[in-house]
Amino acid sequence: MSGRLIQTFLSAICLAVLLAGPAPAVGETVEPRRVVALYDSRQTPSVRYSYLHQIVQLPLNHLGLVVVYHDLRRGLPDAATMAGARGIITWFTDSIRIDPGTYVSWLHRQLEAGRRLVVLQHPGVVPSSASRPEMKRRFRQVMARIGVRWVGVHHQLTYRARVSYLDPGLMNFEKPLPPVLPAFNAVKAVKTKTRTKTRILLSVTLDGKRSDLIVLGPAGAYAAADYAILVAPNQKPPVRAWHINPFRFFRLAFNTAGLPKPDITTLSGRRILYSHIDGDGWRNRARQARFLKRRMNAAEVIYEEILLKYPDLPVTVGAVVGDLDPTWYGSQRQLDLARRIFRLPHVEVGHHTYSHPFAWAFFRGYRAEKERKYLARYPVRPGQSRAASVFARPLAQPLARSAPKGSSPAQGTHEYDRPRAYAVRAFSLRQEIAESATYLKRLLPAGKRVALYQWSGDTAPFPAAVAATAKAGLRNINGGDGRMYRNFRSYAFVAPYGRWVGKHWQPYASQSNEHIYTRAWKGGFFAYAYLLETIKNTGRPIRVMPINVYYHLYLGERQEGLAALKKILDRVRRMEIAPVKASRFAAMSDGFVRTRLLRLGHRRWRVEARDGIETIRFDRAAADCVDLARSHGVVGQRHHQGSLYVALDADVRRPVVALSTCNAFAADPASTRAYLVNARWRVRSLVQRDGGGFRFTAAGFGAGAFVWRVPNSGQYLIRVTHRDGKQSVYRAAVQADHRLAFVLPASRHALRVSVSEAPR
Repeated sequence: MSGRLIQTFLSAICLAVLLAGPAPAVGETVEPRRVVALYDSRQTPSVRYSYLHQIVQLPLNHLGLVVVYHDLRRGLPDAATMAGARGIITWFTDSIRIDPGTYVSWLHRQLEAGRRLVVLQHPGVVPSSASRPEMKRRFRQVMARIGVRWVGVHHQLTYRARVSYLDPGLMNFEKPLPPVLPAFNAVKAVKTKTRTKTRILLSVTLDGKRSDLIVLGPAGAYAAADYAILVAPNQKPPVRAWHINPFRFFRLAFNTAGLPKPDITTLSGRRILYSHIDGDGWRNRARQARFLKRRMNAAEVIYEEILLKYPDLPVTVGAVVGDLDPTWYGSQRQLDLARRIFRLPHVEVGHHTYSHPFAWAFFRGYRAEKERKYLARYPVRPGQSRAASVFARPLAQPLARSAPKGSSPAQGTHEYDRPRAYAVRAFSLRQEIAESATYLKRLLPAGKRVALYQWSGDTAPFPAAVAATAKAGLRNINGGDGRMYRNFRSYAFVAPYGRWVGKHWQPYASQSNEHIYTRAWKGGFFAYAYLLETIKNTGRPIRVMPINVYYHLYLGERQEGLAALKKILDRVRRMEIAPVKASRFAAMSDGFVRTRLLRLGHRRWRVEARDGIETIRFDRAAADCVDLARSHGVVGQRHHQGSLYVALDADVRRPVVALSTCNAFAADPASTRAYLVNARWRVRSLVQRDGGGFRFTAAGFGAGAFVWRVPNSGQYLIRVTHRDGKQSVYRAAVQADHRLAFVLPASRHALRVSVSEAPR
């Protein structure tokens, strides 16, 4: 077995163990959240660019499901991979190269074990005339469990085909089917003997023969992919649109209605806002006349025009160390600017590599000789010759005078003329991650640390790179490029939560940066303002993403880009938000894939291994509320869009959430205990006291707005203890709605707050 296969095998085992967690105690049941996505790398060479990942994973993530990919070229998933799996999903375009009998028998065993199966497009294997009777029987059984019988006749000419039935509650979600229907394989719904009846969502009739192309069965579902979603990648711009409602379809297919969902969109009952800046363009000269006179660079413009003027909105600044280090392309001026930026209380320190790799795959198994042919393309260091600007001298052959034409190290959809921005030294993973973090530490004020690693270039790191960030104690982020505006107004263009890289998780940025909106910063520089449309569309009618204001420093070089950014920030600061640091969001994303939910009884769960997760969501829960008497570690609850968002106490390691029916129908449920409805700040360490009083600790950015639901109406006193021990006292009135609302002044430090009824 090759070294790479051994590494892949071991990673798969580690990932399975990590997700499965320790065995539950007697009387406890782990809620399965994992879906194993099968693919064949001969059909789909890259998971990252597959439709399963780019289109299907988002609605599954929103439903609380963690998607793990398995390449069938490595064989069928073993027992460790399937342990704790809720189900399986496939999207094959044709038959796969695997023994049909073995594959069908394996699927049958998974269904018998209670797992569910969703087949999109082709089942991957179909019986032939030469197939053994046992295989044919098993195939019929498997397909019947998802509600269909595979007829197999392929209809390419469909101009006479017509829709004979369409479920109005699930179809025509973003776009209706076209007048001339796509090609399809004939499939028939089958009646089942189980309690769960087969439900037909779409039927098409051609020449008097009906095909049921989207069906929900007793143990899963079948959907002809072209009838579930429109994908036209060759059009400009590319087209994607869901014909079916994927949130409802996958909820029914994987039976997630009662599943608690670890939520990364909401904190303290409000939509999360986080912002991060990649350091590209730090040294770019500003082009606006008023900044040209002062010879300012883009980073200085962002510092003066954005960072100093929006102290209520936290932002993570990730510098490219090569732009700061004077032995590379930096200077004392850039170091002084970095220190000023990092001193700002609302600025979190991230970093964006040392040499800014563009094509990460190029550096997997790196050899310096491999990079030699690109060295002539690297920029000249200030005051140095070209030869002194690169690491050419240690190489066996002299530096080429010109780079070869048409040679590109890029993989996938990105194109670069060289593997990274700078090559002063030969590539070193240690330098890109650990050494660059160490360099930045010298620029930080006391009490701050480097918290986040922001992937550069194609944002496609290899497993050793992501492992190195974890070893260095850094969260990581970037990738995804999700957006939802104008011609891209579809959930199919919204990126999933992230991807597995070996056994490590790479959280994606929640929204695209200006590079996507401005055609790679080539024109229409004000177009970054379309981010507001993406923010709106990913927040309603379904809140699928937090708000993420993500951009590069080079945005500050142009007036249009700066104006677009100010428009975005001015708008979001007026929204009902819970601002957090980008590293905290990355911790939430890490927590999403690792959280374990243990069912303790009827509608009661314990939440374990949650990392940064502080909200659990229950969908279709307008008539439900938290049973605070049977819960532990719950700070608050709030209904929104028909869902119930439950705020957890970060100081409680293993909180317990219990639900009951309260018929509140989205109103604040009545309770003898106080609970948080929403807050701009993060609330923790909640302690209930006799007489209806309570205390908590809170910290955040900007003024702290709070809304609590308290048992009694009347006058309340809010006593605030500051870090230096001084106290402030505020008074607030509670009316018949039992809502206690108050605002605390902005504070750099966490505050201890005590609330009690005022003496009568």
